[in-house]
Amino acid sequence: MPLSLSTTSGSQKSIEGYMGDSIFIDEAEVIEVINRSGSKKSANQGWVNDLQIEVKFRLLKNDWERTFNMGGNFRKELVKEKDKEGNTITKEVVTDWGGTFKVRGFFEACNALQEDALGGKEELQATLEAMERGEINPICIEKAKGTTVKLLSYRKADGKSKSWNQVAHVKRDNQKWKDYFLSQVDKEYVRDYVPDAKSATSNSTSSKANGALDMTWENEDSESKLDEF
Repeated sequence: MPLSLSTTSGSQKSIEGYMGDSIFIDEAEVIEVINRSGSKKSANQGWVNDLQIEVKFRLLKNDWERTFNMGGNFRKELVKEKDKEGNTITKEVVTDWGGTFKVRGFFEACNALQEDALGGKEELQATLEAMERGEINPICIEKAKGTTVKLLSYRKADGKSKSWNQVAHVKRDNQKWKDYFLSQVDKEYVRDYVPDAKSATSNSTSSKANGALDMTWENEDSESKLDEF
């Protein structure tokens, strides 16, 4: 169940899941997953990502729905090799997950990117190789639906809350999940978080956030539309 500071007062029910420092962690059910990778981007999206998914969640504590995108591009490098005729060609090769780690992390949190879910070691390897080509195994999408994960949201300087576009396994420790989020703030991957939404000068972390209220994720290619409430 989501962390609750108190269950004895109805007036305090709204702070269920509050972790301090203007951060909330809640359990949510995955309702829908849409593959937006490459040319499958949404109509109002001005860029494409190698891997991208649009996910709708339902918060278990109040049935509110949240929808946001997770995605990014692989890290790649150009390598030279010989073709079948002996000619030297230049080929783009994936070297690291890069910003797409959010998509991988989502399916891992849903227990959908593992041998048991996919039917074996060979199927898992084939799924990972397909992801390098920008393809998402439909089995992963179907396995993710109906699972429960953890979402993190935080307050901004304007007092509104924003959902972070990463998710955690339902069994992940809330404090460790919060600490990981704060480590991303320290690295300036998250720039609009303010520990005290009423005062943007409370500490050094908030001072980092003051200068830029545009969200920046793991890399610029993985910008996402996020839900505010």
